Amino acid sequence: MSAPAAPEIFRLTSAERTSPLWLRLRAHLQERLAKARARNDGALAPDETARLRGRIACLKDLLALEEDRPPLSTMGDGWRGEGNG
Repeated sequence: MSAPAAPEIFRLTSAERTSPLWLRLRAHLQERLAKARARNDGALAPDETARLRGRIACLKDLLALEEDRPPLSTMGDGWRGEGNG
């Protein structure tokens, strides 16, 4: 059985990184991330803390699209670049 194909890693091109839409979206995501982090510093129930940390991870993952490295969600999924094992 052949190894599964590598998942396609979605990244923004250099032109997309400088587009007005991405710049607005990035500012919005950064603002939401700052608010989520501030809320995470408060006293929350364990389940709400877990939900908020998940939201923070998603926001960071979206912001990582402009970087030249894989977003966080593809780095921790067990993919090694050469099949599954």
